[in-house]
Amino acid sequence: MRRPTSLALALLLSALAAPAARAEVHPFYQQRLAAGTLALSQGDAAGAERDLRIAAFGLLDEPARLVVALAHLALAEQATGDQGGLDETLQRLLTVEHRFAVWGAAELPPATRAAAEALLAELGAGGALFQLT
Repeated sequence: MRRPTSLALALLLSALAAPAARAEVHPFYQQRLAAGTLALSQGDAAGAERDLRIAAFGLLDEPARLVVALAHLALAEQATGDQGGLDETLQRLLTVEHRFAVWGAAELPPATRAAAEALLAELGAGGALFQLT
């Protein structure tokens, strides 16, 4: 019996990994993003903060959606007065943008985008980065 060659093994492993690489975001995290966004729009910043934190965790492999969750999360944290969380979220947002440059393509309402950019401008370094959109 022949042993599989390195090439055959590599092809098998890549074939097995391919579906995982194309996997969609789990609906639970999409639901949390939608629920958090809705809660924020209805004035429930604490509920939005909770849902958006969960959504952001599940969207780590989807940078364009992750920045949407982080932008909304930053606004929720601002509304609840969570300055420490806000600072961390804005830093995460900057990190994602620096690595993936997805802010311009992010599906954000103009008012949300402008409010998030204003928070970044207050932070300092981030403002200029996001003025390109």
